[in-house]
Amino acid sequence: MREREEVFDHFITAVINTLNADEIYDAAIEALQDILQPDGLLLMMNQNTHHVFSVIRKCGSIACTKSYSVPTDSMLQELKDSPNLIMLNDTGKHILDLLTPRQRNWLNAEHITAIYTLKYNQVIIGFLYLAAHDGQDFAPEELRYLEKICYYSSYALRNANLYQNAYRASITDDLTSLYNRKHAFECIDHVCQHQKPSTLIVLDIDDFKLYNELYGAQESDNLIHRFAQVILQEISSKDIGFRFGADEFLILKAGTDIAANV
Repeated sequence: MREREEVFDHFITAVINTLNADEIYDAAIEALQDILQPDGLLLMMNQNTHHVFSVIRKCGSIACTKSYSVPTDSMLQELKDSPNLIMLNDTGKHILDLLTPRQRNWLNAEHITAIYTLKYNQVIIGFLYLAAHDGQDFAPEELRYLEKICYYSSYALRNANLYQNAYRASITDDLTSLYNRKHAFECIDHVCQHQKPSTLIVLDIDDFKLYNELYGAQESDNLIHRFAQVILQEISSKDIGFRFGADEFLILKAGTDIAANV
């Protein structure tokens, strides 16, 4: 009892001291492994898209086949109004009827005996599949810890998501979806402090003030937006684009090869 309680206390300490989703995932999976000692765990989360779940963490023997491990729409609807923890060899047998034959075969082949639905305000945000090859049920005490860890993880992940959304909004220019002036200074300070070789490209729109006077604010905003889209299309995934002023833009590129960076 004491050892499991220590594991749980360590988990709680970890998740209340971070707003990083990856750290929350790691803490939850580590605690569940220590307490439940399952043969396998598979965590799938909704990545801010409609009914699209991605594998976030996997441990043990579960082999993930995306088309089989993603729940059907009918299963999602059933789980939304069901208890969070579904034991497939007991009260959750009816869930199997909502799956395709291949999905049922996948559950059997991977010896998945339980599914925990992670919810926040009755919205499904993820699934945790648990495998036990010996077919033995988890002890009631183990299931209580499972419930608590998943419950606190759901709220911690929601807080982390709210923080990330707020932070992303604070560093993004609304009109262009480029990063803003504030984040430009942060990124430039970062590469200077770490002495990373970089190239900074400064761009502006010629005669923008005159364009604004001739065509008005709406057309000027359209021009700014089109210009930003060109930047986003042309830069690589390693480059960072910023709107630095009304008609001023920056591109921060790794390396100092001028020919390659221009």
